[in-house]
Amino acid sequence: MTSLPYARLLLSAALILWSCIGLRAANPVDKAVETPTPVAPRAEASRPKPIQKLKLLTIGNSFADNALAHLPALVKAAGKELVLFRCNLGGRSLAQHCSYMEAFEKNNDDPAGRAYKGKTHPVTGEKKDFSLREALEAEKWDVVTIQQFSAHSHRSETYQPFANKLIAYIKAHAPTAKIYIYETWAYRKDHPFFKDGKLSQQAMYEGLKAAYDKLSDETGLPIIPVGDAFKTVSDMPEWQYVAPAGEAMPTTARNSDSSLGTIPTTNAPTGDARPSQTSPPAPLAATNSPALPNPSSATNAPASAPGTAAPVRTVPLETLIKNGLYQHGSLMMKDRKHANQYGMFLAGCVWYETLYGDNVETNSYIPSGISPEDAKLLRRIAHETVVKELAQPVVPIK
Repeated sequence: MTSLPYARLLLSAALILWSCIGLRAANPVDKAVETPTPVAPRAEASRPKPIQKLKLLTIGNSFADNALAHLPALVKAAGKELVLFRCNLGGRSLAQHCSYMEAFEKNNDDPAGRAYKGKTHPVTGEKKDFSLREALEAEKWDVVTIQQFSAHSHRSETYQPFANKLIAYIKAHAPTAKIYIYETWAYRKDHPFFKDGKLSQQAMYEGLKAAYDKLSDETGLPIIPVGDAFKTVSDMPEWQYVAPAGEAMPTTARNSDSSLGTIPTTNAPTGDARPSQTSPPAPLAATNSPALPNPSSATNAPASAPGTAAPVRTVPLETLIKNGLYQHGSLMMKDRKHANQYGMFLAGCVWYETLYGDNVETNSYIPSGISPEDAKLLRRIAHETVVKELAQPVVPIK
């Protein structure tokens, strides 16, 4: 008789448990939570394990050169290695890089197909003009990057079919390389690009972010989120650009990238906002502008057709500073689109953490002329931006 209460208790517990199971099965919300739809976070696809050596090839323009200016020093400070080959040509778009690729495949002897002039072979040391195919096959690259021309970056319709053609070509001729999409940045708020009011810095940023994200979703390729980092810093009050009193601002701007570290030796082509070398030096916004390391020893721009553009030559960054082409108080040069020393360092930090898998906040490198406090802030923003990007889900478009 003493076992009867226990039997009733067990029966009651069983009924309660059965009721709960039935309710849970009938509740679609609970069922959805119980069996979530799997997603592929970018953290899984993009975050590499920390690596010691990287073989990197970039296909881009001067915005890529901006980002690469401090990357070798960041790598060296971490005790790591970098093999770098640049297929960067000032002002070039995805479509133009495709045109060089197609010219070479159509006729290997066509000079138009060897647009990457005077490059040094990463293995043999031979100096020659390269086609994209020859560059891709010159080394067993770990990473190849692509990007859009900055003035087209906010217009998604300009990316295809050229991005897909380049991606297929890279996969065919550098099959072991991981391809990254380099997200560039929006121009400074006072750039003449926005003068007519049809576009703003905010709209340009939103457009380029949407375009780069769309390309990433279409292809499953990870992003180097430099544009996001620039946006974060540029929105900070202390990093807002304020024009010095009496500064003469250009009334026109060339909507193309110029090779980093070069200025015309004669009068600039029509519409070019950069002063000629013979122009009187413009005053600097700050009197303590230090000399910076020259990130590029030679211009990658091919020779222009007769009568189409002024000749260019390499100019050290110290000279650019003296001519007022660098501006404190923002991330951009006085042309209001290329990165200054702060912007180049920020971009380099984003590239370093994305590609090497290391937290850049622990990196000891500080460029000449940047205070330890500013360097710490820029490294932190770079780290937070990369972490945020890696946490985003990638849902390939079917």
